[in-house]
Amino acid sequence: MKELKNVFMKILSSALAAAVLISALAVNMAVAADDIRIWDGSVAEEYAGGTGTADDPYLVADGSQLAHMITQGDESKDKYYRLAADIYLNDTTDPDWKDNSPNRWYSDADINKISFQGSLDGGGHTVYGLYYKGSDNSVALIPRWKGENVYVKDIRLADSYIESSGFALAAIAGNLISGGSFTAERCYVYDSVTVKCTNESNDTSAGGLFGYGIGTYTVRDCAVLAERLCAGKGYTGAVIANAWSATVTVSNVFATGVLGNKWPGAVSGGDTCYTTENDTVYVTN
Repeated sequence: MKELKNVFMKILSSALAAAVLISALAVNMAVAADDIRIWDGSVAEEYAGGTGTADDPYLVADGSQLAHMITQGDESKDKYYRLAADIYLNDTTDPDWKDNSPNRWYSDADINKISFQGSLDGGGHTVYGLYYKGSDNSVALIPRWKGENVYVKDIRLADSYIESSGFALAAIAGNLISGGSFTAERCYVYDSVTVKCTNESNDTSAGGLFGYGIGTYTVRDCAVLAERLCAGKGYTGAVIANAWSATVTVSNVFATGVLGNKWPGAVSGGDTCYTTENDTVYVTN
């Protein structure tokens, strides 16, 4: 019976992965003919609309407004944000974009270690061209994140590259500040995304959705196909790479590689099963 279940889960996981890849291809084809706004590295002073409430979220329409969002610190507490368009942080229509002096996204040092404290609805849009190569900690779409019952949902990340010798690297959120409760729902990280840690210490992390932290995590209906690499004995979990004293609830999630690991915990199970020593982990996939 156990073997039959494993076969079924592999078939289900493969089907989900195929659906995600087909969706990614369709999105890329759809935007190829459209005019796109490439981020110029600036930080906006206001959003495209909205008042920041749940019913009227701030509208984020380009890279400069996204930069404004993650640098607001306490001003973002309990606020709501929604992407109003696909966002290009670099011109990924150029196949050599990573070699042509790309715009560098933010680490925690770049934003003076302040934390985004709101919730983000991607509106089904995709962020393209997130790029960082350096040595700082906490590099991700959201470098640092904290809050109670905050969420990120309905967002996609594609054609992106993160490389650092620091820790807390991830596609969606890097360093999740102690004691928070975080939800990721319908988030898709495509196989054109690389998260790479070059530090050989045991405490490094290159995660899919989340990089590093303590808290309560709920992850539903997500797919993580990103390449995640760590030198030495670093950790590369797709849901969260390095966590301790955490509660993690995972449902209907597919990822290449393990869903989670942590130092010094042990990982058991297959590609879609996440259990770690000394954590309370519920797997319902």
